[in-house]
Amino acid sequence: MQNENERPGFQSIGSRLPNSSNSPPVSNSTGSPLPNNSGITGSPSQAARGSNSTGTPPTGTGAAEKRSALPAKYSATDQPQGSQTVSQKRSASAANETKIAAEISRLLAHYWAGNEDERLRAATAGDWLEDLREFDAETVSEACRAWRRSEPKRPTIADIRKHCTSIRNEDRAYQRAARPPTPLEHQAEAARLQAQFEAEQNSRYREAYLSRQKFAEECGFPDFAAVMVFGIVRAAKRAATRATEQIPPRIEEMEG
Repeated sequence: MQNENERPGFQSIGSRLPNSSNSPPVSNSTGSPLPNNSGITGSPSQAARGSNSTGTPPTGTGAAEKRSALPAKYSATDQPQGSQTVSQKRSASAANETKIAAEISRLLAHYWAGNEDERLRAATAGDWLEDLREFDAETVSEACRAWRRSEPKRPTIADIRKHCTSIRNEDRAYQRAARPPTPLEHQAEAARLQAQFEAEQNSRYREAYLSRQKFAEECGFPDFAAVMVFGIVRAAKRAATRATEQIPPRIEEMEG
C-alpha cells in the first residue's frame, strides 16, 4: 500500500533515503545515514539539502537573492539610444516650443506695443510658434540675442527666421567641416586636387615654351629645337650681335 505522504510519479533518489532520526544507527554497515555536513568542504550534503533532481527551483531567502541578482531582460539602459517613443518625441517637442515661446516673449517685451486684443495676441503667438518650431530653442535664443543687440525696431517673424536659418546653416557647415570625409568625398577632393595640379603644371609648361620660342626668334631661329642644334651659347652670342646691330648710333658718333 502506498504511503499517503508519497507523491505519485517520478521521485528523486534522495527522497528514498531513510530518515536518520527514525532509523537506528547500524555500526559497520554501508547503509549508515549520510552526515549533515561534508567532511571535505563543510557544506551541507545532498541528503541534508533535500531533493532537487527534477529541476524545481529551491525555495528560501538564498534562492530569492540569486533570482533578484540576475539582470533583467530589458532595462532602460539596454534600449537603443536612437529609439524614442512617440510620447517622448511629443514631450521633447512641447518642451522646445515652451522655450521658444519664452524667448520670443522676452524679446518682444523690449519693444513698445500698443494695446492688443487678447485673442489677437494669442493668434499671433501661435503664428510665431508655427513658423519657428522647426528650429531648436538654442538657435532661436541666439537669433533673438543677435536681433536685440543690433536692431532698434520690433522684429517680425521673417526677421527671426532669417537669423535662425543663417545660424543653422553655419552650424551645419561647421559639422561638415569637423566630421571626417566620406570615401566619395575623399575621392572627389583627390580628383579636384589632381585637376588643379595638372592645370598649374600645364600653365608652367606653356610659359616655358613661350619663353624659349621668344629666345629662338631673337636669335634668328624658327624654334628652340634649331637653337639646340646650333648651340645655346653660340645662339646667345648671335642674339647679342643682332641686338647691337639694331641699336641706332649716338648723336656724337653721327656728328664725328
